[in-house]
Amino acid sequence: MNYSELGRSFGISDMTVKHYIDILEGTFMVRLLFPWYANIGKRLVKQPKLYIRDPGISMPLPTLRISGSSFA
Repeated sequence: MNYSELGRSFGISDMTVKHYIDILEGTFMVRLLFPWYANIGKRLVKQPKLYIRDPGISMPLPTLRISGSSFA
C-alpha cells in the first residue's frame, strides 16, 4: 500500500493517510498485513496489504473510483 498515492487521490498528505489508517486499525475496522519472507537479504521491496474488516465499509468500494481505476 502506497500512502503517497492514496493521499494524492484524496488530496491529503501521506502522513494524514497514515494517521487515518492507524485510527481505523485501532478501532479494528481495517488490518494491515505485513509481508513475511524467510530470506531477509532479499532486495525486493514488500509493502503491507490493507484488509477491510467492516462490511459496511467494504460494500460501497466496488463503485468507488480513485485515480481512474476502480477497486473491483
